[in-house]
Amino acid sequence: MPRISLLCAAYNMEKYIRQSIDSVLNQSFTDFELLIYDDHSKDDTLKMIESYHDQRIRVFHDGQNRGLVARMHELLDQAQGVYIGGLDADDYIDKRTLELTCLVLDQYPDYGVVYTDCYQISEDGEIIALYGLSRIPYSKERLLSAMIPFGFRLQHRDLLEQIKPLSPNARMCLDYELCLKLSEITQFKHLPLPMYYYRKTPGSLSDTYYNQMMEESAQLVREAIARRGLNLQVNVTYENGKARYELSEPTS
Repeated sequence: MPRISLLCAAYNMEKYIRQSIDSVLNQSFTDFELLIYDDHSKDDTLKMIESYHDQRIRVFHDGQNRGLVARMHELLDQAQGVYIGGLDADDYIDKRTLELTCLVLDQYPDYGVVYTDCYQISEDGEIIALYGLSRIPYSKERLLSAMIPFGFRLQHRDLLEQIKPLSPNARMCLDYELCLKLSEITQFKHLPLPMYYYRKTPGSLSDTYYNQMMEESAQLVREAIARRGLNLQVNVTYENGKARYELSEPTS
């Protein structure tokens, strides 16, 4: 059984997938498996993935396009590692990411999740700046009112098993659903090092479906509020065509 399972779902990522995979294979920590699901790409993504002959890479594809979040649900079921991490197919990680995050979880048994800072990078993979949003101070309560973007996140597999089933409303915001539920059963440890390289490209999911993601997030927060027994309501408002949600006390 590998120490770490790293999950990656890809769709039409021929431009970036090699940099992503290479960043994993070049890790200082080698006791891992990399699970990649190709979501019926129309370009050479699958061909590039299958060109690697490393026994730590497990490739999945079935000739159907079901969406990346659905694929990530499936990869979670396939993962064998003690710890689980995720990697977007157009991003990459520092060569010590797995080593250092694994070390944190090994040394701090009371913490079930460790997360890092990250860099924002250009389409060509060059560093632009430290991604400020990934440095928002985390708290279980603040997570309700903000989709706090973590850089790289590693968590105990058994905790992921405890929070199943995941909400059927987590179609585009699976990471948010995972973090909301994990925050209810464990502590998060911050590793203040930029270990993840986040590539924001034109036409990315967060741009194209921004309003839908905000509405979905609001619903996930409503479910979290109900689980926690809080007396709060979630309101979605629009400003200049952009959706946002906020928490408020219910009106009488």
